[in-house]
Amino acid sequence: MRVMPFVAPRLAHADSDGAERNRAFALSPLIRIPIGPIIKYMPLVRITTSASIAHDKKLDETLSKLSQLTATLFGKPERWVMTCLDPAAKMTFSGTTEACCYVEVKNIGTMAGELTEQLSQELCQFIGREFNVPNSRIYIEFSEAKGHLWGWDGSTFA
Repeated sequence: MRVMPFVAPRLAHADSDGAERNRAFALSPLIRIPIGPIIKYMPLVRITTSASIAHDKKLDETLSKLSQLTATLFGKPERWVMTCLDPAAKMTFSGTTEACCYVEVKNIGTMAGELTEQLSQELCQFIGREFNVPNSRIYIEFSEAKGHLWGWDGSTFA
């Protein structure tokens, strides 16, 4: 009988720097071989909008709220969330220059359809409240990155 190894979804492992990270292990009846970190979500949310913000304090508050919202929606500590806001961009949508937004949501790992649906709803509500942009003038692009294509702290998440 042939025994196939399987990947355990989440096992804690302390790296050489003492930080505990989740790692996947190929398991067989006799051996455990680490095969790399499990990165469920490492989100980046970037909002480009033609709406303007009155002053820098409001910009900082908006970024802070966006960071908290993103962390909540992804179930991640804010430590792993990055947000970016590009206000007052020159943009058109449907042939007009009325206020609009383009949002990029990038993530290491997969985003299920239920998550992207919820993210779309929550981000549109947030943008409506903060910038007075109607949902019908917002595009959101969701993209998934592989760990080896995302760098951080002099390395990658591979």
